[in-house]
Amino acid sequence: QLRTIRISICGMYICLCNGLREKQIESAVAGGACSVDDTFRKLGCQPMCGQCVPIIRDAVEERAQVTS
Repeated sequence: QLRTIRISICGMYICLCNGLREKQIESAVAGGACSVDDTFRKLGCQPMCGQCVPIIRDAVEERAQVTS
């Protein structure tokens, strides 16, 4: 049960290659990341396989719509 609580606090893994969780992506986007590359830069890594790119792009675009 404790494991479930940890997962919900940290969020789901979005990028398995870099071990990035949902909350980290949200934090980078909220901190001003305005593109997928910018999000990775803020998190100190780079995209590898590309499977996470559409999810991160959606997060960036959603944030842009909210702030405009």
